[in-house]
Order: sequence, then C-alpha cells, then structure tokens
Amino acid sequence: MVESNNGIILRLPAKAGEQLSLTYTHSVQKTQVIENIVIQANGSLVVDSTEYESFGVGLPFLASEGHFRQEGNRFILENIGRSLDMINLRAGPEAQLKLSFHDQTYALFQMVPNGTLIRLRVAPYYSTWLN
Repeated sequence: MVESNNGIILRLPAKAGEQLSLTYTHSVQKTQVIENIVIQANGSLVVDSTEYESFGVGLPFLASEGHFRQEGNRFILENIGRSLDMINLRAGPEAQLKLSFHDQTYALFQMVPNGTLIRLRVAPYYSTWLN
C-alpha cells in the first residue's frame, strides 16, 4: 500500500517474495538510483539491492553494507538485507520518484503535491477496506 496523510494513493496486491523497485534522481549526484525491495511473509520490506550511475556523496559503497560491484557504467550494491516495517519518502519534481511493481510503473511524484510524505508498507488485504 502506498499512502500519504491524505489517504491511500495506491493499493497493489502483493505476495511474499515479490520484488518492487523505487526509482528516483539522487539529490546530490543528479543521477538515477534504483532501490530493489523484496516483500517478506511477515509484511516487512527488505532492501535487497541498490543500483546507481555515479559514485559519490550519499551513495552506499561499503563492503559491510552488502556485495559491491560495477557493471558497465552502473554501480550495484547487492545482498543489503535491510529490513523495514515501512519506507517513508518525500515526493517532488526533482527526484521524480517512481514505483515499479508487476511490470507497471507509477509516477508517485505526479500523484501528490510536492513535498508530500509518502509511506510504502504492506498491509493485510482486509485492512485496506477500513481506510
């Protein structure tokens, strides 16, 4: 489920083991970043890998954070394994935040006013009826 303080933005049926991706433009490097996230059976979201085009401030690179490699002009940090109950993000035209899931891409930055806090979380199906 993708929601803001104003309510639900997207309801997407999801199962454990499925992957979603968040794509955005990095605020400092001004290059594209892709965060790959796996849905867990307990409802948590595990950041599995990060892909980016430039190497610099604010981008991960430490071996202790996962397995780092370079593929062409892309830097990839895999096996991160960071588990989160929800992911909080801010939408804006500069970052162009997008969510990709089930071969669909949703331009979240176009669905809410600039600066809106967006929460990405897994919720039991029945709980979405109550909102």
